[in-house]
Amino acid sequence: PPPNGKRSKGGVIHFKARDREEALCWYGDEGNRHVGLEPRHVQAVSVRLGANLLDPLGYGEDAVRSWSSRPLRIFIAGSWGSYQPAPMAWNGRSFMHNLRIGRDGKEHFQLLLDGKWESVLYPSVADAGPEVDHEILGPDSMGHGKNWTIGRHARDRGPPGTHYKVELVFGDPDRPMLVRWESAGPEAAARRAREAVLQEAGLGSSLDHPSSASAAAALPPPALRHLGGAWDGVPMNLGQAYDVGDAFTISVDLRAPTGHEEQGGRVLAKRKGRSGWELVAPRRETGGVSFYSSSGGHLDIGTTRVDDFEWHHVAVTFSQQGEMRSYIDGRLDGEVAHIVRPQPEAELWLGTRNEKSGLFLGDLRDVQVFDCALGA
Repeated sequence: PPPNGKRSKGGVIHFKARDREEALCWYGDEGNRHVGLEPRHVQAVSVRLGANLLDPLGYGEDAVRSWSSRPLRIFIAGSWGSYQPAPMAWNGRSFMHNLRIGRDGKEHFQLLLDGKWESVLYPSVADAGPEVDHEILGPDSMGHGKNWTIGRHARDRGPPGTHYKVELVFGDPDRPMLVRWESAGPEAAARRAREAVLQEAGLGSSLDHPSSASAAAALPPPALRHLGGAWDGVPMNLGQAYDVGDAFTISVDLRAPTGHEEQGGRVLAKRKGRSGWELVAPRRETGGVSFYSSSGGHLDIGTTRVDDFEWHHVAVTFSQQGEMRSYIDGRLDGEVAHIVRPQPEAELWLGTRNEKSGLFLGDLRDVQVFDCALGA
């Protein structure tokens, strides 16, 4: 029974000795404590109030967790399964479900208690995700049109076929529940490897979606790389840290000498033989920005020279429609139709095509890659 045998009443919590129809009900049974008579009582209360449920009466997280090793049954209903409820797996702390994103690159879902549409958990805003502030509402039947959406925001975006793990977490007392997800499998491993290698190399990297491709967003101080245009035996091989997708942005701050006959101009390159791709700036013959792809050839994008030994911010974007653009210091310099495909068998190089070929001459800093085509 409650401490001192007292009844407590307030808000959704209503303690009574005999009324077992309350969401939370304490009653004595030879000195034992029980919460409700039926599992649905425990389920509803634990979802609504979480681990701080009994704090006012001196019972905390341990008491809540002692109700059941699996406090309720949660189902997930998503667009990938025509919204047919499927049970989520309980791991002792959270509910999980694995899915594979479809050809649209987005999936929507809601969560159901006991698989019932009259007991839906849903976000307070439409198309909610990790990048959107929202609350978890329900369980009720008022969540029509309010879904969690995977793939809407740049940070959680993945190509069709990407595997994701969705998790409903019972967290700290201030936030009893949290819905989150992350990509799983080789795609996620490659992304984590990229972030780790770029961070170790002192290069900026982000999957956020800034409003502009121009320089000087709120980023860590960039690392300056002076490249003398001659092979010094120190490789700048970034392994599999990055590869292009069906849309991307690559940006860099650079300073290059004027019209140098030994300028190789490779900023980032992923080449194996003739296959692969390269961002070249400046191209020795023109001084401008160009992009090589074994699928589309070596194309000059714009006409502005960047080999004047001044600092320039250079960004190249590639859209899903095959349109490639170059921006110099935040201004559109040119656009071409291109074909670019990833080269998963090649390694990524900074400032060169490989060890001794296409060497960049000048200074590089703040190299960034984005998994979308940013606008100016």
